[in-house]
Amino acid sequence: MKKRIKLIVSIAILAMIAFLLLGPSGSLGRTIGRAYGGWAERHQTASQDPGPPLLHVQEADVFDSSVHPSSAMSELGRLATAFFVGDQRLLIADGLNAEIHLVDLQNDSVRSVGRRGDGPGEFRLLMGVLRTPNGFATWDVELARITMFSAAGDLVDSWAYSRLWFNKPVAMPVAVLSDGLVIFRDGEGPGNWRGRHRGEARYVKVTSDGVAGVVAEAKGAEYWWHASGGVQQVMLGHLLLEAQIGDEVAISQTDLGAIRIVNRDGETSAELPLAPGTRASKRQVEMVREGARERWRRQMERPAGGVFRESARMKLESVAEVPANDVSPPIDRLFVDLDGRLWLRSYAMPDDADVRWEAWDPSDLSGPRFVVAVHPTAKLLDASGSHVLLYETDEMGVVRVFVAALANED
Repeated sequence: MKKRIKLIVSIAILAMIAFLLLGPSGSLGRTIGRAYGGWAERHQTASQDPGPPLLHVQEADVFDSSVHPSSAMSELGRLATAFFVGDQRLLIADGLNAEIHLVDLQNDSVRSVGRRGDGPGEFRLLMGVLRTPNGFATWDVELARITMFSAAGDLVDSWAYSRLWFNKPVAMPVAVLSDGLVIFRDGEGPGNWRGRHRGEARYVKVTSDGVAGVVAEAKGAEYWWHASGGVQQVMLGHLLLEAQIGDEVAISQTDLGAIRIVNRDGETSAELPLAPGTRASKRQVEMVREGARERWRRQMERPAGGVFRESARMKLESVAEVPANDVSPPIDRLFVDLDGRLWLRSYAMPDDADVRWEAWDPSDLSGPRFVVAVHPTAKLLDASGSHVLLYETDEMGVVRVFVAALANED
């Protein structure tokens, strides 16, 4: 009888201890409750927030250079760049013919600006065109000249810069601010490098009078220098990317895992963290190498020949020696569209079915507004509203520029 009473008392004590520890008011109960509650809350939040919508590119009857009535469009030479310069106007720069074409999307009319020459509004080697707050600006690398145009194509201003202002023989303009100040990306001067090398880069403010100050400094892309003097990018190598946002510049040294938005004085106004890159399999690395080989083969087949063909031959022969990273950069391109949205292209492996772009609102970096899936053969250039501007190159090297619409799967 006494043993039974002791057993009952022991069971009661154990039950009370268990209640105190495991019950809702016990410390262990609270710990378990908090852990479960936190997970449940996160899980519930994740299930309630499906993430940004995934959009796809859909053909639209807006513009297609291959069927345009103007021969300037249907017979494009080397596409230097293309972007929207208004709700109903496109800019398409033909580097081969040193011409800029402004296309009215409402009536298909084309106004051509520039020609080969040294005079005002003419180009000797048109390397780039930038959208500006007041129109667009051109960069002639041979004349070392910046020329400003209105959105309608009227010549506004033109000035030459000195290559002696920079460390690198060919510094590149990346932004033109509202007051005409130009930001160049400069780099290291010539060097006798061998093997893997990553140069220093700096962003400098430039006027017609010279360099007015340094905006930011960073590391450039990862390159590999062959003993013969040839140079190639490291496979899956990190990059240095930039794009103009109003009177600021978004800069991404991709190995730092973030995009900095800096003003003209070099002050960081915002920062956007990036997702980590993708770990590559041996098969994917070899596919990247094969893509490089194919690129140099095509360059060798171009009619230009000469020194360019010999350079391509040397690079083709040394592809197998170029080192490769185990993990890709998180992104490999960025731009800002006509509406001021920041677009980031996730690094695409060669066997990916599509290329993913994220569109962000710089005033709200809590998450992308939407994601766009693009076929790997189409290259996204710009966007305006629910339309995107893309280009494709066929097997013969013929370029097709076209406008498409964004739509969800439904």
